[in-house]
Amino acid sequence: MTSATRLRSFIPLSRVASPGGALVVHDCLPPDAAVTSPTFVAGPWWGVTYKTYLDFLGARNELDYYTIDADCGCGVIRKFGRRSRWWRRHGSRIGRPWRHWRNAVNDFDSAFAVFERHKDALLRLTHVDRFAVRLATSPTSRALPRCR
Repeated sequence: MTSATRLRSFIPLSRVASPGGALVVHDCLPPDAAVTSPTFVAGPWWGVTYKTYLDFLGARNELDYYTIDADCGCGVIRKFGRRSRWWRRHGSRIGRPWRHWRNAVNDFDSAFAVFERHKDALLRLTHVDRFAVRLATSPTSRALPRCR
């Protein structure tokens, strides 16, 4: 599957989510390069979901996102109707990692090397406990069902 094909599979999802809605993407934090092949490999295999996730996010500024450091990396993408406040405030802070990321293009080995070096900034990696606090204090949390 080419990078363009993978990216196209994400685009309809961005059209489905309404402003303020969220998408969750699994397998955004692979443990090592050995499990990140674009073609299926028997045994442990994450594919290149992490790369498609970052390519998708890097091409859009109307989205806010973070990645929870749990269960192989769970990416949460939130859609806004305008340019994300996070990008306006912090976009330049991760500018260099994103430039390195874009330079890797379809070279999967280079992409994973950039990913390993800059994953905290690129993924906006957050611990599950911090995610729980963020969710509990979110203005939209009143609309979410409570776990008992």
